[in-house]
Amino acid sequence: PRTGDPGYAYVRLRVLRSALEAGLPLRRMAWPKRAQLPPLLPQVWGLRLFPKSGGAEELALDQRLSALSGPARAAYVLRGLEHLDGSAVRTVLTAAGCSEEEATAALTQADAVESQYALLESPEFDPCSLHARPTDLMRRRQHAKAAVAALAALLVCGALLGLPGRGWGPDGA
Repeated sequence: PRTGDPGYAYVRLRVLRSALEAGLPLRRMAWPKRAQLPPLLPQVWGLRLFPKSGGAEELALDQRLSALSGPARAAYVLRGLEHLDGSAVRTVLTAAGCSEEEATAALTQADAVESQYALLESPEFDPCSLHARPTDLMRRRQHAKAAVAALAALLVCGALLGLPGRGWGPDGA
């Protein structure tokens, strides 16, 4: 952790602010914020991107963290990865947009989770480490066949509608 670097602190604050905004519920009368919209990247046609799977301990920690609120998860990670104390975590959370009461409640919730900070360094929690696998090839082939059949039916219907005059007369074909 770079505690004295103002550039690093600025980037950490921006990332934390956008992560907390993404967790907010959408309101009916307000436009969604950029963080609440679906992500633009990474989207690759034909590939599925997902994080590496960890062991049972990482899965258990992930389940415990998913039960917490967004600010509480942020407090847990700030303590574990950034090695910040309670007052520094509270300061960062209030700078990111949480109220003082929300920051205190987040610290209380984060303290309730067993501190397994070494697991946060595992590849499962690394956002830069992804697996890429192709999507279901059989389903893709079925969709391609259905698209070809629909195109052929559209061409036949277009040809029938495009017959000259009124089509066949009373004396047949």
